[in-house]
Amino acid sequence: MWHYFWAHTVYHCTRFRVSSSVNNWFIAAVASIIVSLCFVFPHIWVLGVRDYYVLYCSGPMYNMTAVSLVFTLIMTTFCFVFVLMDRIHTSMKILFHFFGLVDFVFGLFFVSDSISFRFCASMTPVMYALFDVFTALTVVSTDEHEERRRSLCANR
Repeated sequence: MWHYFWAHTVYHCTRFRVSSSVNNWFIAAVASIIVSLCFVFPHIWVLGVRDYYVLYCSGPMYNMTAVSLVFTLIMTTFCFVFVLMDRIHTSMKILFHFFGLVDFVFGLFFVSDSISFRFCASMTPVMYALFDVFTALTVVSTDEHEERRRSLCANR
């Protein structure tokens, strides 16, 4: 869910260009793209030492990390689109929210698998640390999104 949460945050941060100056919008857009790209590098670094992880951990951590990389690349693409386009078409918004739903389901699997991968912590510490960080991001972003939804519904 953190993929959807970050892209959604980038969308709303870059919508302030109407009310703020162009210089502030440009700085926010460049910072959003740089941070979005920084999420890709840990995946590539961990997946780059594939043989080590496949040999020493019997769980599907490598496969989950590869799927997480795909979700991160899709998230980065949405961030680029949201930063570069002034008006977002309705079909793009529907596709983005469908991505959020699929990311939520993946987040559930990711969290449950990271709990069951405790035996890999000593064998594959780097990949397990990546799992812990992304699990924490998933749990925090899902909780934050749910609290925001509840507060919006209560104000109606």
